[in-house]
Amino acid sequence: MRFMIQSSIEEELPVDVAKSIQICLIRRGWSKTELAERMGVSKQIVSHWCSKPDCDGKRLAKLAQVFDMSVSDFIAEGEDND
Repeated sequence: MRFMIQSSIEEELPVDVAKSIQICLIRRGWSKTELAERMGVSKQIVSHWCSKPDCDGKRLAKLAQVFDMSVSDFIAEGEDND
């Protein structure tokens, strides 16, 4: 899942939200079902987030909150560290 954020210098930065979700799930030992319960949505919705390139700011903030981290830390989970 890709989410484009705007930096202060007006360039678009790609964010791999799906990768961030997957990494956070693994690190916490959670299933998509558990994340869905914590988010108040169905497992199918979480699966959709993990496969489609759409994510709004409110959802991004809620995901970060559920994973108990800042939005920037959540985003950093999905960044390539090559």
